[in-house]
Amino acid sequence: MKSYFATGELKNVGTAQLKQMLVESRSYIENYREVLSSLDDDDYVARGNGFCESRYSSDFIESQIEKYEQRVKEIETLLNATDSDI
Repeated sequence: MKSYFATGELKNVGTAQLKQMLVESRSYIENYREVLSSLDDDDYVARGNGFCESRYSSDFIESQIEKYEQRVKEIETLLNATDSDI
């Protein structure tokens, strides 16, 4: 099954892969929310590749949360459509 996402990405995946993507996307949302909640902590720095010296901007984090929330909705829609075809 081909899946098109609002971000313009095309994935050629089956139901099991969509379910895995759903789990991963929800995890990303929680991780970004955790990072967002830590932005006011003076000791916090981005947990990237170990060379980060500055924080992520809250705008960036919020845009990532929105991106993955949209992705979750799209995957759920695809899974519901697939379930109704069975």
